[in-house]
Parts: sequence; structure tokens; C-alpha cells
Amino acid sequence: MTTLCQITAVSDEKEFFDQLKKDGHAHRLIGGGWGRFTGEVPAINTSFTIWHPESEERQPDVFRVIYHHRAFNSERMSADEETTTRHLEVGCNTLEICYVFVVKLPI
Repeated sequence: MTTLCQITAVSDEKEFFDQLKKDGHAHRLIGGGWGRFTGEVPAINTSFTIWHPESEERQPDVFRVIYHHRAFNSERMSADEETTTRHLEVGCNTLEICYVFVVKLPI
């Protein structure tokens, strides 16, 4: 199983958490790109490495996970409101999105 996540690299960890305390909403700080994790998303304070196979000379990037935010978004499956409501009630068009906030570690 793979989990699709939006990954945002945070340049200043303290500033990120200060903003999070102020807003209370991590999803307002979203940017970055998408990534897939095999199995569960890495836990907070664990790290993962991104290798760059296209270039043997390029060093890998290592990131430490600092925060997760999971959201359930509903996507309309039909222009018909009654059909969309029915889909929402049975949960067949609910999409879980995982936002992962990371900081880059020096190698």
C-alpha cells in the first residue's frame, strides 16, 4: 500500500511552529510537492532520504518529519446534488489527504 502526501519543506522550524500556534491551521501553510510513501507515513522526528538516481554525483536529500496534518476532502462525483449527497453519506468519494511538513537535514 502507498500513501500519497503533499510534502512541504519548512525553511525555519521555529517560525513554522510559531505560525501554527497563531493560526491553529497547518493547511494554510501548504505548498511544496507530492510524494508517495510505501506503507505508513513516516512518524514525526523520523527521517527519510530522497535519492537522485539520474545523477550519481548529486548527494541525496535527507528530511526530518516535523508535523503531520490529515484532512478528509470530499470530491464531487456528479453534478447532480442528490447523487453527490448519497456518495458522501456512504463515504465512497471521501479522500484522505496527508500533509507532511519536513525540514532538510545537512549531510
